Amino acid sequence: MIRSVTDLTAGTAAATMPLWVVYLQGWLTFATAAGGFALVLIRLAIAWREWRSRATGTSRWW
Repeated sequence: MIRSVTDLTAGTAAATMPLWVVYLQGWLTFATAAGGFALVLIRLAIAWREWRSRATGTSRWW
């Protein structure tokens, strides 16, 4: 009985693996795109702060 349950569980996982991989790949693509977008926004904010500090003459060392 235990072997049947183990075989059924392993077989179901192996048979549905492509479905889970495709599903996770979509989410990972979205997470990568969102993370890249966030990094671009952070870099633009830093560049904007540096540009404003040079324009007003209040430049900081960091």
